[in-house]
Amino acid sequence: DVRVPVFNRIGGHNQGWDSTEGGGNNWYYQASTPQLWADILAMLGKHNVNVLPYYEYCGSVGAQGLGSQGRCRTLAGTNEYTHIPWTEKRNVDVADPEFVPDAKKLLDLTVTKFKDKAKFAGAWFRPRPSAWPISFNDNDLTWFGAQANNNRTPTREQLKSDQALLEKYYAWWFARRREFLVALRDHLRAQIGSDAVV
Repeated sequence: DVRVPVFNRIGGHNQGWDSTEGGGNNWYYQASTPQLWADILAMLGKHNVNVLPYYEYCGSVGAQGLGSQGRCRTLAGTNEYTHIPWTEKRNVDVADPEFVPDAKKLLDLTVTKFKDKAKFAGAWFRPRPSAWPISFNDNDLTWFGAQANNNRTPTREQLKSDQALLEKYYAWWFARRREFLVALRDHLRAQIGSDAVV
């Protein structure tokens, strides 16, 4: 019988871990209780309990954080995906290679840094609506063209009017999301053990 406690929101907003090593407020705004996560892990380690932290990761959310830049765009070219705009202030573009090291750094400062203090099962990413949206920004269109469309960068208008091309784009984007998650899983496996899950 293995019990795995899940602690809410390690990385959406900072809820009790120390972001100093990653860049402090420029990367993730510092928590008012930066030692809370370390104290919780020390207690759980003492009782030999497995830990699975829960992340509402939407990119780093500090003053210069990647998530705070709101890089994603809808097929219409806007940055509002739903009728809940307050959840869309920050987002992750899984096709953008800058987000992998950003997420790894978050895992390093909340998991791998503490691997000798507690037993981690891995990390649970459960983003809010539109935190990891399918993005059609100019960079994504260029990457899609180079990686999956014979070096032809489509416009948003072409994607809107060509269902087959749009489906091809979706397939490319879902493959990028999978690669993003596999990169995080493999990072944790290299750091804390081959059974780590994402």
